[in-house]
Amino acid sequence: MESIRKEAVQAFLSQLSGKEVYLHLETTTGAYAAQRGGMAVCAFIRNGKVTYHRGTIAGDGPYRVGLQMQSGWVYAEGLTDFTVDGMGRLLLAGHDSEGRLAVSLQLGLVPFTLPIPDRSARIEPAVLPAAGAPVLPRERHVLMVFPHPDDEAFGVAGTIAVHASQGTPVTYLCGTLGEMGRNMGRPFFANRETLPAVREQELKAACQAMGVTDLRMMGLQDKTVEFHDVEQLAERVGAVIAEVRPSLVITFYPGYSVHPDHDATGAATILALSRIPAEQRPRVLCTAPPTGRAQEVLGDPDVAVDIRSVAEAKMAALDAHGSQTQGIFAEWRKREADGDPVAKRWWERIRTQERFYTYKF
Repeated sequence: MESIRKEAVQAFLSQLSGKEVYLHLETTTGAYAAQRGGMAVCAFIRNGKVTYHRGTIAGDGPYRVGLQMQSGWVYAEGLTDFTVDGMGRLLLAGHDSEGRLAVSLQLGLVPFTLPIPDRSARIEPAVLPAAGAPVLPRERHVLMVFPHPDDEAFGVAGTIAVHASQGTPVTYLCGTLGEMGRNMGRPFFANRETLPAVREQELKAACQAMGVTDLRMMGLQDKTVEFHDVEQLAERVGAVIAEVRPSLVITFYPGYSVHPDHDATGAATILALSRIPAEQRPRVLCTAPPTGRAQEVLGDPDVAVDIRSVAEAKMAALDAHGSQTQGIFAEWRKREADGDPVAKRWWERIRTQERFYTYKF
């Protein structure tokens, strides 16, 4: 994308006047805004159809766009950047000073892409360092179920790398491609339409770094997992469980995992597992962000995994998710350099230990 050129955008808006166009309209503060003391706000319309008779861009930057229809208006404010994609669609976006998406208005004569369901990928694993004497019980097969690329990297990449280094096969069932994330890299290099492909490649690279060879992508729409029928989601998760027969399943702790997609994915996974007779049910470890309610309600996690022997593999998995981690890491490295003790502990913890709750049915 490039900084908005007002004349070019106005010409495109005028060109689409009077035609039925597909609309993507979105505003977001990010799912974790509340954890930073703000308010999490997000709304989006994907592939709405509108016909406007007058479209105008106004302001001196950031810009405003108004589309006047026969029976109402479409309005977006805070727009800073634009491009015309390979499908001839106008993509307008507003980014903050750190390159995070805040508002998006997109118009085109062809619909915007929706997630492609049910894909699998075989990953060629990286050569992981031997973990020495086994530091974890040997598992027959490990299955992790998370909704977004990078969920696995922050919370469980070290644990997965230890299992993989011990020769345990690992399957990753990932619900979405995180296509509604607001981080576009720093400086930003993606937009709303290119982000899914970027994040899929990042996901595959992270799997390679951890030693995951079997990646399954469910093709759910990011930010909508909680609105799916939990019974149907549980059936899909259950089908993978029946196929790979894991002895260990790792997922989010439902109700304590901050993001609605996290909670919904964890709930569907737990429901699928609850249908398995207790004597045949795999062991279940749940992760929950330390910023949420988990520690307050559930107490301290009861399983701690020493990941120091595979710390570099974990960091490689995190670095693979560059569109999402570049900004976060830049902030925490600056805070550490400035002598912030919280940042110092954060960097130490992320390299040394991962903690889990054993789920009790």
